[in-house]
Amino acid sequence: MSSKGTFDNGLQPKLTRRETEVLQAIAEELTTQQISEKLFISPKTVETHRMNIMSKLGAKNSVGIIKIAMEKELL
Repeated sequence: MSSKGTFDNGLQPKLTRRETEVLQAIAEELTTQQISEKLFISPKTVETHRMNIMSKLGAKNSVGIIKIAMEKELL
């Protein structure tokens, strides 16, 4: 029986360095625009990272990202 979930065998989801930086900025309540300025990337790139983080964590929105990241001790 194979599972397709991100947390197979209880492993931590693998976030890239940049995804981790975006995650931290989301936790600091920064807006997409503020994150893009802080990390010197475009707002579109911030949104792409946010979508990738949501997918990897299985979250539906930014609140879910933070909740799951805290549960998984990623923050």
